[in-house]
Amino acid sequence: MKKLVSLLLAVMLVFAASVSVLADFEQFDEEPSSYIWLKADGTTVPNLTFKVPATVFNNGVVTISARVCFGEDITGEGHAYVNAYSYDDEEQYNQFAHLIIFKDFAASNEDVVVKDENDEESTISPLGKWIDYEFTFDPFNAEYAAGNKNTVVVINDGKATPEMITLGIGFYQATGTVSVANMSVRQNNEVVWSVDFSAGFDLEDEEMMAKVVAIDNITADNEDVNWGVVVPDEELIGGTNIAEDCTCTIVGGNNEGDPKTVGGNDTYCTSLTDGVASPDKEYSSKWFGFLSNNGGARDNAVTEGATKIGKAVIDLGEKQQFSKVRTHVWAAGTSGIGVYDKIIVHVSDDNENWTEVGEMLLGPEGEVYWAETSDNMEPQEARYVMVEYQYLNGVWGFVNEIQVIQDTVVDVSNDESEPASTEPASEPAEESSQGGSTPTTGDAGIIALAVVSVIALGGAVIVKKSK
Repeated sequence: MKKLVSLLLAVMLVFAASVSVLADFEQFDEEPSSYIWLKADGTTVPNLTFKVPATVFNNGVVTISARVCFGEDITGEGHAYVNAYSYDDEEQYNQFAHLIIFKDFAASNEDVVVKDENDEESTISPLGKWIDYEFTFDPFNAEYAAGNKNTVVVINDGKATPEMITLGIGFYQATGTVSVANMSVRQNNEVVWSVDFSAGFDLEDEEMMAKVVAIDNITADNEDVNWGVVVPDEELIGGTNIAEDCTCTIVGGNNEGDPKTVGGNDTYCTSLTDGVASPDKEYSSKWFGFLSNNGGARDNAVTEGATKIGKAVIDLGEKQQFSKVRTHVWAAGTSGIGVYDKIIVHVSDDNENWTEVGEMLLGPEGEVYWAETSDNMEPQEARYVMVEYQYLNGVWGFVNEIQVIQDTVVDVSNDESEPASTEPASEPAEESSQGGSTPTTGDAGIIALAVVSVIALGGAVIVKKSK
């Protein structure tokens, strides 16, 4: 990625002379709930590059965003980076004759100007801080390739013809750690491509690896040594989530099917039953998006008056008992993301005839929260569970997890103990050698012990939740 440095420096000088490139930064104090980290230790230098095919964007300006943290351990003559390349030939990756533009838009050795909550600016080092970087440019601008005398970039009507943008994470003559939570490409204020790590980074995941154009020194053998991922914990309240890894299907709109592929704008796609409920407020594929766009070709919701409706059906595989249903949502109330008016639960044994069994308790507008059915919902036994999302004041309904909770029953009986006698005690307990007496355990004592045991078990339920 860093080959032919002198050529690239010359190209960058031409960029600076011919166009102005906008870079914006925003600093975050909190660590995101999920991210990938790469560590160069002086012997191993990991690098990871994703490809963005030109088929996802149109002729015009694009904005690349990345949430990045350069570690305080970064040292050396060079730097860690997140960069963008644009090529006119998707097959000619790393062939600089086909290079249209290059930019390290996030670099560990470059101070950034950020704004605080009072909108006041300050210059800071990026080391040890989570920062949102943005890079806005026009990949069709032919002037970007003008500095390369060996260029074979084809110019038509004064425009270049990009076939691919690449987004890379790595190091150049430096050691240390770089962490990236997500990267996305926007055009006309819509995300057209994104990648995040809420579900980890699996080298055997074909869907994820299809986005990768180059990967260096990142293997299963050096996972958690030179690279790794941090993912959000998932919280189970009061029992076992029997919906995890079950089949989920979006129904009721023009785009029905697997939420990993039919999300709004082909971008807000994610599993709703993978046990991952990212709390991050990000416009990325950490969220599934029901989309109501006046009945357009990619409408994932049914519009009824002012209320948009999206439905998701969980197939539990067989009839099972459960006592609660929960879903993790973002009721942003801004940027086209609606707030929830009602979330209704239906059950069925045949996936055709449905019975409404309860509504969920909702959280505050603007927040990410768990909505769940109240304790007043009767225990259910069914194979299919449908969650109906009704939302207002936006074209989007954002959700990223559904849980069906089954009470956990713990057997505290001792198989080796004698069964309790039904005969009344005929003799009083003998006095102990210490002058006291051993109390009898009659029916009232057994009932009291059972109550205490139930309370203890209720308090011993282990809870895991997204951070």
